[in-house]
Amino acid sequence: MVNSLMCDLATRGWTRFGCDAGLAAWAEAARAAALIRMAEAAHRAKWLQCGGTWFVGVDTLPNDASGAVAGSGPLVGPGYDAARTAYGDLPLHL
Repeated sequence: MVNSLMCDLATRGWTRFGCDAGLAAWAEAARAAALIRMAEAAHRAKWLQCGGTWFVGVDTLPNDASGAVAGSGPLVGPGYDAARTAYGDLPLHL
């Protein structure tokens, strides 16, 4: 399945990954951490861009090398699996 998804990505420039419960749980934890970070006035003033909708090019979430943020556990899901297949097991935060 990962190979067909990567083939779609290579030929179309995008692909669709199915719903993953582990990723949904990670996203909830990441959202909570992002809302806390967005409330920090100094951080928001320096890094929040695009009308207050995006921290552009900044590692704003306090995640570790596995992608774990705010007690979420490591980043998981079919998209992450596909990226690891294509690029290897790289740290998600230095």
